[in-house]
Amino acid sequence: MATVSQFLDYVQLYAPDVEDGVAQFAIQEAVTDFMLKTELARDFIRIPLHDKVHDYAIELDSCRILASIKSVKKLADDCGEMGEELEDTKTPDVYGYAFDTDNGAMDAIWIGEVADGEVVEVEYAWAMGRGGCEIPDFILNKYATPIQYLALSKLYLIPGQEWTNPQIAVSYQNQYEKAVADIKRKTTKVKGGQMIGGGFIRRRRDCFGGFFRR
Repeated sequence: MATVSQFLDYVQLYAPDVEDGVAQFAIQEAVTDFMLKTELARDFIRIPLHDKVHDYAIELDSCRILASIKSVKKLADDCGEMGEELEDTKTPDVYGYAFDTDNGAMDAIWIGEVADGEVVEVEYAWAMGRGGCEIPDFILNKYATPIQYLALSKLYLIPGQEWTNPQIAVSYQNQYEKAVADIKRKTTKVKGGQMIGGGFIRRRRDCFGGFFRR
């Protein structure tokens, strides 16, 4: 995993007068924005279902912000083989799943057909949380440039500083938005969970306690 400080050279090369702490804050905001918009970082969680219970919290690590739910699938057996993929019905419906918007600030899904002993596997996209959280290595290795653009845009918009320059900020913002659009257009989901341009390879537990790639 990478850290925010590892992006400093990319930013301070073009903003040498900016203090480390200020630059790191801008980088942190840029990384979170980039991950939310591109949805490149994805993972899976499994949720046991219970009869007559339809609302289930999506509980992630404190350093992860939920960007979106990509799929919800019921497991067919204890070995983790996929069964039925549920339809995103957008609103609560007996035949699928939906984001539960009645849970306030809680990230939750509503699942229609449930029974004791069933398990669903939820594929989700996530972004880095705030407060010293680490960043996936592939974000640093492959996408440092668009993050550099947005961090510099944020820095040049800070009012009353020697480096303040709204025109340069707009230029970097435009470059960032173009880069994000290009990434989203090129990123392709490959069957089994691996993403071209993304950052995860799905691993599934087999019946003997090991892992194999799908």
